[in-house]
Amino acid sequence: MTHSHRHKSITAAYLILKKDGKLLLLRRSNTGYCDGLFGLPSGHVDEGEPVIDAMVREAKEEIDIKVHPDNLKLIHVRDRKALDGHRIDFFFECEKWEGDPVNVEPHKCSELSWVENGESHPDLIPYIKETINLASKGDIYSLEEWKQ
Repeated sequence: MTHSHRHKSITAAYLILKKDGKLLLLRRSNTGYCDGLFGLPSGHVDEGEPVIDAMVREAKEEIDIKVHPDNLKLIHVRDRKALDGHRIDFFFECEKWEGDPVNVEPHKCSELSWVENGESHPDLIPYIKETINLASKGDIYSLEEWKQ
């Protein structure tokens, strides 16, 4: 049996960067999506790229830090039915890296902020806030907008 059309998903990697009990957030700007709200360093996985490699690449591209794959801990997978299709988001926690985070993309990010408690931050993108809350409870998988 052949399939003329295979299901495709949009895959992204998110970085939960922690230092001294604080979490790094980025305020989105000029992107057309959730501008003014805080998100995490993140990005889409390129065709043929492993998710872990995408996370290492995005950490360098967005905040100019070098993350070794062994220091990334997968803590949650979010399965989302979004307006633009099926999205699968991988959330990685990291507490060890090289370099100091800086805003490499000021055209898409107006500020970086280390916050004490990300899961209760009022300006955090709602699905990211929910995911951080779930991950902090040890939940490793969640669904969004799928009939359950």
